[in-house]
Amino acid sequence: MKTKDAGLCVLLNLMVLVSEALGFASLYPVMAFIESGQAENEFASTNQLHAQLLYWHKFFGFEISVVSLMFITFALVSLRQALNYFAIIFNEKLKMQAGLNLGVLVVEKTLSSDSNYIGKTNRGDFIVTCDHECQAVATIVSIHIILFRLLVSFIAYFLVALLASPMPAFTSILIFLIISWLMSSFVQKAHRTGKLSVEIRRDFVHAISEIYGAWKVIKLYNTEEREAQRFSVFGKKFVDVRVKLAGISGLIQLVFVPAVLATLLSITYIMIEVMQLSIPVILIYTATMIRLMPISKDFQARFAMLAQYDPSLSKLRNVIMEADQNAEKINDGKKLVEFKTGIAFENVSFKYNSQENFTLNNVNIFLPKGKIISIVGRSGAGKSTFIDLITGIIRPIEGRVTVDNVPLEQYSLSSIRRNVAVVTQDTFLFNESIRDNLCYGSKVSDTKINEVLKLVGMSDFVSRLPLGLDSIVADSAKNLSGGQKQRFAIARAFIKNTPVIVLDEPTSALDKNSEAEIIRSLQFMCQRDEKTVIMVAHRPAASDVSDIIINIADGKAGVVTST
Repeated sequence: MKTKDAGLCVLLNLMVLVSEALGFASLYPVMAFIESGQAENEFASTNQLHAQLLYWHKFFGFEISVVSLMFITFALVSLRQALNYFAIIFNEKLKMQAGLNLGVLVVEKTLSSDSNYIGKTNRGDFIVTCDHECQAVATIVSIHIILFRLLVSFIAYFLVALLASPMPAFTSILIFLIISWLMSSFVQKAHRTGKLSVEIRRDFVHAISEIYGAWKVIKLYNTEEREAQRFSVFGKKFVDVRVKLAGISGLIQLVFVPAVLATLLSITYIMIEVMQLSIPVILIYTATMIRLMPISKDFQARFAMLAQYDPSLSKLRNVIMEADQNAEKINDGKKLVEFKTGIAFENVSFKYNSQENFTLNNVNIFLPKGKIISIVGRSGAGKSTFIDLITGIIRPIEGRVTVDNVPLEQYSLSSIRRNVAVVTQDTFLFNESIRDNLCYGSKVSDTKINEVLKLVGMSDFVSRLPLGLDSIVADSAKNLSGGQKQRFAIARAFIKNTPVIVLDEPTSALDKNSEAEIIRSLQFMCQRDEKTVIMVAHRPAASDVSDIIINIADGKAGVVTST
């Protein structure tokens, strides 16, 4: 939130409050003028305010009357409503912008953290944090603005009541404060329930995400009813906790309003029967207290909301702090400007936190520049781990990976990743245009894009689309086949135009002819541009054209074939 916006917000809300107080206070001169029998001198002698009203009427050449005084009240109330209209819009804009800024911060911090932290982050938890928790924390900002308005309104109305009848006003406020203090237990209960709500919402959203992501498996196993029931269980927990929060809020009003009303009626009775105050004084006091009742009730409700949303603030603070603690320092180290000789694994060992045995154990191998290198081995042998070590996604527990005889740790991660293009095992395309997907992170011309599309055999497909490169890839790329997704992912890697291309099972979704076409393109680019191609491969077609074949088994890596 910018300081300028915060200042404007405070000023606008203050103007609303001032106009509201003036509009309400302007009722007193109307009643006083009527009580004086509309006699100007008697009215002016009552107090200095009335004398000033008479003076300014005469100054502008108007005769003071009930109508003129009512017009002043109408003008002040209308001004208050106009200012309130702009205040509502500005406050909402400020709240939504604060929520958006917090969401952007969470996304940036999470994506800038290391792979170990991201891997442990629950998808549903991440979605809830970016959306609901950020908006909940932004609502806290909005609540503080409202509390500021309520406080100033409370003070203003209290001063009006104090001027009209000091002793009843002091007594009323004291009782209001005592009642508010006695109801603090409801606020604490709202905080505990709010904390539970954060946890249940996280589990609920995760279940929704999981059910949608597994729709094909659910259909094939005829488990639609089972998953609908599972959704119902999570949904009922969420509904129950939200109803409980609503009940706490309703209970505050149920107890607070009757207690305050009883206080107001009792003091009003004393003012009439015991103190025998004038009708205008009693009316002003009563009107002021009636106005203070919803303000006091709002105070209680807003404090309960603060307690309800406080767990969201704690959650958001923890997420940002943990992401900072696990942040990748992508710009630390020197820049990798040129890839000269090759990549070497020197006594490299690695294991995941959840495993006892090493996935890779004491690996020593050299990957020379300008070669096509295939990584083979059974499923789970550590081929993808081998790839992740090259790109710096993970770091060795023992030993080191070097580039041109320099340890990978000495290069900045940003420069390493600028020199490596990767096609992952799980192909992902964004819900954007084909052009945006292919140029992801790069700026290239349509000529270059079309050249690459020919290399991967997708040129004809794109040219037949009504919008061509501007055609939108559907959510989860549902409008593309597995093979088409894979070809686009390979094209994206080619377009990045890096000296090293890493492919994790790049042709698993392709038929033999399409696979041969991709392999020929890899050979062409390797020979023409002296690129180094490292690919995890299961099929013979990839291995047949490889200069080096590395087999990974039992945590060890060894060269099977070298040409």
